Amino acid sequence: MSTCKVIVTRPKVIDDVLVNPGIGFMTFQRFNGDKLNEGKGWTEGFPIVYQDFDGNLENENHPMTSIAYFRIYWKYIEQEKGSYNWELIDKALETTRARKQTLMLRIAPYGANDEEMSPLGTENC
Repeated sequence: MSTCKVIVTRPKVIDDVLVNPGIGFMTFQRFNGDKLNEGKGWTEGFPIVYQDFDGNLENENHPMTSIAYFRIYWKYIEQEKGSYNWELIDKALETTRARKQTLMLRIAPYGANDEEMSPLGTENC
């Protein structure tokens, strides 16, 4: 007959936001430590804008996150048929590692207007 040892764990009560790796809050079009856009400007869909990093991973008035989420249009990944901009993805992965995050990347085939459309295969849109 086997005996099992029962282990009781009681987490310490905290008043902070619990950063749960891989789920929960995430930065959007930013990395930990970056400033938010001023006003109503936005960078969704366009190549990642890299800010100077001072080593501080805190997000002003927002919790720390374990995921950096970006949306980029396909036209920035494949600007010419069969020629891919892997550097865009490589640099994003490198930066998320440095900022203690994981990259979540959505590559959208097209957007809402001609500027956002992929130059490849637009006749089917």
